[in-house]
Amino acid sequence: PVEPVARGGDLPLSYVQQQLWLLDQLDPGTAAYNMPVALRVKGELDVEAFKQSFQRIVERHETLRTNFSTINGEPVAIINEARVWAMQGKDLSALDRVSQDDALQSLIREQLDTGFNLQSDPLLRGILVKLTAADGKPEHAFIGAMHHIISDGWSLNVMTAELMELYQAIVEQREARLPELAIQYVDVAAWQRKWLSGEVLDQHIQYWRDRLDNDGQVLQLQTDYPRPAVMTSHGAVVRARISPQVVGQITDLAQEEGATLFMVLVAAYQLLLHNYTGQERINIGTPIAGRDSVEMEQLVGFFINTVVLSTELQPSQSVRELLRQVREVTLGAYAHQALPFEKLVQELRPPRDSSRTPFFQVFLNLLNLPPQTDGDSPLNIEPLLQEDNHSHAKYDFNLYVSEEPDGSLDLVLVYNCDLYRADTAQTFLDGFKCLLSKMVVETETSVADLKLLASPLPQWMPDLTRLVPEQQYVSPVQRFLQMAAAQPDAVALVSQSNQLSYRELEQQSRQLAAALQQKGAGAETVVSVLATRSSELVVALLGILRCGAVFNILDSGYPLERLQTLVQQAQPLFILDAAGQEDNRGQLQAAFGVELVSLTTISQQQTGAVFTESHSSDNLAYLAFTSGSTGVPKGIRSNIKPLAHFVDWYITRYDIGQQDCVSMLSGLAHDPLLRDIFVPLSVGARIAIPDADWMLNPESLLTWFQTNDVSICHITPSMARLILDTVAKEQTLDQLRLMAIGGDRLSRDLAGALRDLAPNCRLLGCYGATETPQIMGVYEVPVVLEEEPEYVPVGTGIEGVELLVLSRDGSLCAPGQVGEIVVRTPYLSLGYLGAGHNPAESESFSLNRLSHDEQDRLYFTGDKGRYRVDGVVEFLGRIDTQLKIRGFRVEPEEVESAIVNALGGGAGAVVVGGKDPRGDDCLIAYVASSAEDAANPLRVALRQKLPEYMIPALFIPIERVPLNRNGKVDRHRLPDPTGYWVAREYVAPRNEFEQEIADIWQAVLKIDQISVADNFFDVGGHSLLAVQIVSRVKERYQIEFSMRRLLEIATIEGMASYVENALWIRDAETQEEDTGDDFEELEI
Repeated sequence: PVEPVARGGDLPLSYVQQQLWLLDQLDPGTAAYNMPVALRVKGELDVEAFKQSFQRIVERHETLRTNFSTINGEPVAIINEARVWAMQGKDLSALDRVSQDDALQSLIREQLDTGFNLQSDPLLRGILVKLTAADGKPEHAFIGAMHHIISDGWSLNVMTAELMELYQAIVEQREARLPELAIQYVDVAAWQRKWLSGEVLDQHIQYWRDRLDNDGQVLQLQTDYPRPAVMTSHGAVVRARISPQVVGQITDLAQEEGATLFMVLVAAYQLLLHNYTGQERINIGTPIAGRDSVEMEQLVGFFINTVVLSTELQPSQSVRELLRQVREVTLGAYAHQALPFEKLVQELRPPRDSSRTPFFQVFLNLLNLPPQTDGDSPLNIEPLLQEDNHSHAKYDFNLYVSEEPDGSLDLVLVYNCDLYRADTAQTFLDGFKCLLSKMVVETETSVADLKLLASPLPQWMPDLTRLVPEQQYVSPVQRFLQMAAAQPDAVALVSQSNQLSYRELEQQSRQLAAALQQKGAGAETVVSVLATRSSELVVALLGILRCGAVFNILDSGYPLERLQTLVQQAQPLFILDAAGQEDNRGQLQAAFGVELVSLTTISQQQTGAVFTESHSSDNLAYLAFTSGSTGVPKGIRSNIKPLAHFVDWYITRYDIGQQDCVSMLSGLAHDPLLRDIFVPLSVGARIAIPDADWMLNPESLLTWFQTNDVSICHITPSMARLILDTVAKEQTLDQLRLMAIGGDRLSRDLAGALRDLAPNCRLLGCYGATETPQIMGVYEVPVVLEEEPEYVPVGTGIEGVELLVLSRDGSLCAPGQVGEIVVRTPYLSLGYLGAGHNPAESESFSLNRLSHDEQDRLYFTGDKGRYRVDGVVEFLGRIDTQLKIRGFRVEPEEVESAIVNALGGGAGAVVVGGKDPRGDDCLIAYVASSAEDAANPLRVALRQKLPEYMIPALFIPIERVPLNRNGKVDRHRLPDPTGYWVAREYVAPRNEFEQEIADIWQAVLKIDQISVADNFFDVGGHSLLAVQIVSRVKERYQIEFSMRRLLEIATIEGMASYVENALWIRDAETQEEDTGDDFEELEI
């Protein structure tokens, strides 16, 4: 039994109080744990009796007059003597009803948003407001707040009941009929710490260790915004309602399975999270009253505990089987609820991360507090608020469910608005409602077959049972020939060395086509083209297509070994040299094992040869190669249909015509080059070809754009940054009207910089792959970027294309649900080289079985994505490039973006996974920046933006981010990190500040030797130990140093640097104060 403890010594906090105290140390004075106390009092009120009633409640419950301080680095409870509790007054009775309500809401908001000082403030406060009811009768409202550290929802009901009884007793001039309190909350806290030890503690800890040592500790729920380095509490609310009919079905299912309403809600919540994350182990938190005796039921205090419900979902199990499993999980958690969550964290020591709560990040709270009864009290009280403080989010998602008088369920989802948009939260809540309504009907359906999509489906949602119509389009080669006939003297292309009209280009390509036919080139025969970015390349491609053969471009800038691999796979009839390699002909022929034919020589030798126009849209037209996961390039086969489809859509959608000039900046070995060439040639426009080595002198590119009056360009984000780095702020490209960015994610910041560079330009984010093989998704970036996400979305499919987001079982994902982006269109490539002629049997390609059509093909991109509520698809990274650091998954692009933003000034970054000298997984960042020795300040800057596990362990300076010939990051040219590691086993203190702080760390952590570079959490630190370190540092140096600062810095060297700077600033300010008057005495 709980026994009273002596009040003379240091009084302990309960474990749950200790956690709130720690959170307050992290964010002093936070209002996140304010509880509203808002009561409407109807009828006549004896104000003095009402105030006396509150005074007696405060005197009766010690916790209501408790503060919290620190002694020797440990938190203690300070119970104050009973004192007059001040209740302020306010008169709003002269206002009309609407104005009164507005003023009350403003007062409530003020109370909730004003934090408490746990050490000095009364932790219960409030004002009594005089009102006038609608019928003109007097009315009052009590508007106040309490800190959660001294109370909980149950306690509010206890206080309300006591308030009614005490008020009635005072009015009737009698003793209040309230039971004596044999114990107080502090007695329970002391008993809890004494009882929860030894064998009892070991049993509870072992139970929870067995349940929680799993992959469910971090919920991989995709956020809309980057997760801050330290968890925030900015909250907002979305709502929904479950009808009484569905609630009745839920109750019936629960009864059939020996479960409860709460257990059905848990099953639906965990199933929803499984659908959104793909994780099979799902952890959620939920509150439990924590009052194990009648004595405790009468107390005011923070008894509520949090338990973790950890369920492993099996896709094959039915709804009923899932519910049975959840029932067992829940009953097991109830049986071991005595272990406070804070003690659980302390004992199990999960990987700590200040950006999220340990073990779970989502919460479910079924509100079922005992009802407030007024008996025959003359005090007519009703709550002004039915809900908690929802403007502050304690978790990523916190779902409140309450049973309503009409039999319905009211759903309130509090979400962290620093992580999620309102539409994402609403979609998530609607998904919960959808799953619940399906679960109670489809009880034998497997978990995998229970879909999130609710009827009616959004109008934009693709229908996989209907075919995407296929249209016949004019080939770009035919369009070019039409333009050559219609405007033969118009300029077709211009380069540094020459210029060709449409007549000249047609003649040269026809002459080459005839020569190729004479040499045996035709349908299904491959002619490789060794090329640079030049007019000869355009002639070569047109000539090969016109003779009916298949082209494959070999970038002459590639290493010879790479080219040999491509030639071996392509098996060309011969190689056409369009790069002027006559001097190396013998050497190259020997290396390739294939004849190398000069484009100039073959064209001149076959002058006057008979030529038959043999181009066909149905035949194989070209081979392209992309990197393969095995290290060997993958060849992709395509006819001209995808390009014909794209060109028709593109020139129509963006009104491209003879007036335009298109830059030829795309890499030579990939499909974007075909856009650069065949879009302008299809409409009689010009191609502008830069010097072959322009990337060595990017400063001249702006002049080249202006000189050639370039109006349309297709580039990658990396290339765009390269261009921006060379442009002065006042320089603009006013003539540029259309810019298509593809090949990588387009950030909002980069989009803004491109808008400044080209103010008259329409900016497109483009999505596609070599396999598709053209642009398949487009998002036009709006002029106003403030409301745009950090990265531009994939967008929606162009005409004749559906962008699907599919779950692992191949079904359509609901809005917000993460899946794989899949392209559905009749205009895909023909599949991979060497995979046979049935693309359905090729890697990444499949048939859509729902339409029962052998031509309905799908391409699985390997990209993660999700639908927005408007049907726009968002790209969320690669499925196969996620990194896992200290148990947390990391998308390298997010860290790269943070580095670039931190450095600014045209910096670039590439982040990869690696191993540190101890063999631990880590991130390695390659940084291109003009700043010298950027690593240390960069670490400090990143710690203000990113969680610790996302901070690279090693920063390697590079002159610039290496790009391949296609404008993408060339990771193979990044330096080997081995030589850049400094032995990190132990770095000794290097000055007195590092030595003193190392001594503090070693004393608190009880470790003999700690490196000044070691991370606090990596050497066994946790929140309680952090408080002790902060307390000792503040006492030693007499400076302000917060717990949040320690979590952000997290190393001895970082703390020492901060302390040294803080002391310097303090001393400088002191000297300035001491000498401030001397200036008046100086003679000038």
